[in-house]
Amino acid sequence: MESSSVQGTRKAAIASRLYFSLVVVAAVPLPSFSFDSDSFPREASGCIVSSLEGGSGLLILLARNRRMRPLRNGAVNLPMQIGLLTQLVDVNISSNKLAGSKEIVSCMRLQRLDLSNNLFTGSIPKEMGTLAQLELLRIFCNKLSGTISSFLGNLSHLNELQMGDNVFSGSIPSRLGQLSSLQIAMNLSWNNLSGEMPAELGNTTNAAPRVYK
Repeated sequence: MESSSVQGTRKAAIASRLYFSLVVVAAVPLPSFSFDSDSFPREASGCIVSSLEGGSGLLILLARNRRMRPLRNGAVNLPMQIGLLTQLVDVNISSNKLAGSKEIVSCMRLQRLDLSNNLFTGSIPKEMGTLAQLELLRIFCNKLSGTISSFLGNLSHLNELQMGDNVFSGSIPSRLGQLSSLQIAMNLSWNNLSGEMPAELGNTTNAAPRVYK
């Protein structure tokens, strides 16, 4: 009879093979790929799919709260190939230890993007303002810095903007007042913001902004 440690090792190996099988499946034009179910073996968690070139027809990518294998700095690099998934409309890769590439902004059809609770650093790419169909943007609880750029005011379909708990600095751009479609929230709390709240934010009457400096 096998010991519990041997059984555990065998289960992990099976789960790992299952994960890599799913990676292969994800390389064909499927409408969605979910690595998100609580019933899916946690031992199968690993690096986010790194061979995505054939998955250009993918519409939905879910990989929330997985135990990704970290790099030496404790982070997991999001592969640059994710930018090749040009048909994506819904991406939720929250609550991991992701960092690195921001090629996700190349997915011009995105409607929902959740990168929250990760380890992303640096400024928001200006290309984010070209995601004309974006309705939800959650990037809270990262290590993003720099100023909040006015290009976010171009996201005319946005109904939820969550940017809290980062290290953004400077003033709040008045162009955020152009986000007239906001209905759920505009959260800029727990950053290093300064200055007055622009009067233009009163135009976002459907979602009262939260700002803690």
